[in-house]
Amino acid sequence: AVGEPAPASQTPTTNYGATLDAVSTMLEPVPAFYEQTVAEALATGRPLVVAFATPAFCVSRMCGPVMDVVAAVHRDYGDRTRFVHVEPHDLESARTTGRLKLTTAANEWRLPTEPWVFVVGADGIVRARFEGLFGADELVAALKPLLN
Repeated sequence: AVGEPAPASQTPTTNYGATLDAVSTMLEPVPAFYEQTVAEALATGRPLVVAFATPAFCVSRMCGPVMDVVAAVHRDYGDRTRFVHVEPHDLESARTTGRLKLTTAANEWRLPTEPWVFVVGADGIVRARFEGLFGADELVAALKPLLN
């Protein structure tokens, strides 16, 4: 919830040999979204945007458009803010069995649905959250007060 500490989740990255396809279902993944775990990004002392969305398996069909918004904001603010994309479902299970099993990170963040995007201050406190569709202007408005 807004005002609570963000969970320091250990999320998949490409730093240990995983390919982008192994950690993302975005059609055009942004490599920077997968360079750090949520825990590592929180430790940098910078604001953080955490997006939980699964474009390929999204039940609501809003995940692709939400990730497009996050990617657009990243282009303008990625030099001052960390961005992490987390697939909320176990991709191996989804791809091989079609079953959508929540990941540990999705459970830690208590996500009943998807997509969700959280804006976290440099102090690790959740400052804003968005469920479903929203515009880039809304994300920027939540992020700007956190930038030095």
